[in-house]
Amino acid sequence: MIDNVILTVRDVNKYIKTLLDYDELLSNLRVEGEVSNYKRHSSGHLYFSIKDNSGKINCVMFKSDTYSLAFEPMDGMKVIIEGYVSVFERNGNYQLYVKSMKKKGIGRLYEEYNRLLEELKAQGYFDSDKKKPIPAFADTVAVVTSKTGAAVRDIISVIKRRNKNIKIIVCPVTVQGEGSGEEVAQMIYDINRLKLADVIITGRGGGSIEELWAFNERVVAQAVYDSAIPVVSAVGHETDFTICDFVADFRAPTPSVAGEVVSEPLDNIIYTVEVYEKKINKALKSLIDKYLEKLDNIINKPVMKRPNAYIENMEQYIDTLKDNIDLSFYNKINLLKHKVASAEKLINSLSAVSVLERGFAIVESNNKVITSVNEVNVEDKISIRMKDGRLNSVISKIEGE
Repeated sequence: MIDNVILTVRDVNKYIKTLLDYDELLSNLRVEGEVSNYKRHSSGHLYFSIKDNSGKINCVMFKSDTYSLAFEPMDGMKVIIEGYVSVFERNGNYQLYVKSMKKKGIGRLYEEYNRLLEELKAQGYFDSDKKKPIPAFADTVAVVTSKTGAAVRDIISVIKRRNKNIKIIVCPVTVQGEGSGEEVAQMIYDINRLKLADVIITGRGGGSIEELWAFNERVVAQAVYDSAIPVVSAVGHETDFTICDFVADFRAPTPSVAGEVVSEPLDNIIYTVEVYEKKINKALKSLIDKYLEKLDNIINKPVMKRPNAYIENMEQYIDTLKDNIDLSFYNKINLLKHKVASAEKLINSLSAVSVLERGFAIVESNNKVITSVNEVNVEDKISIRMKDGRLNSVISKIEGE
């Protein structure tokens, strides 16, 4: 240590920068790793980290060097970088200044992400016909996220601004790190079991694929899929897509949008209620007027003004019907009597007695009526029945016609 020498922060950073800039290895090196937390700034510069299983390095690639890129970097992509290490003096952080970058492959997390994505897609977890509608007028919203993150503040702020009557239940969970996925999933199951809300928002603010990984785990996807309560996924920024987004009933690009989706503005609700109130009142008035008109028609009928006259008319009508029925029965009976007399007369005219009265006789042999000469023989005894008696005789001769 140099005695009595006090350096400024700037001096220290500048000295470290000089050491790094003149180091032969660090001034021109090639590094292999996985892209993480990638962002293209509006200036055209690229900011990201490159990592492996044991650590990571912050990187920057200036716009002038990006023209040589033949691809768009993305989180999880394995790359080989050429550049140099130096210090950004303003914050004292060292970083890798990238001059060129080549694509090498996809990182481990992205391989897991793509594998689970394809598996769940094949099993129908993302099918639109399985999506539940988000309630138009939610009474209670459950927010499953970190209790200290910006996401929960944004969601609460948006909902309360739009509709102060909506109840918000903050269900705090760990959204990053080991075990966070299981914690999110269990909270979703608990909300369903206790029926705490009409809709669930789950998510967090933006970050790298590692920071968002809880929402790429199968256990969270399964909990969202099993939820009987509609789930809105609000993970990261608009460009961040997690598996939870695909399984959820609605994917909000940001937590603020999620707050808007579940909260119909109070003014809109009041307006809608007023519109329906007017429609109901109009329909009721129309219905009442219709039945009042029917009632007036009934009241104004003659029968309602002179009910006794109506009853008397009905009694007279009944008497007329009775007379008609009696006359009909009388005529019917006389007709039947006439038919019976005619039949009786016909029967009498065809009877044996009637035949005998007209001068005919009936010939019998052995108590059997003889109708042909072939039925008897000479010397047979016969009986001739006449109207006033019988003649017994013996056949002496038979002559045929």
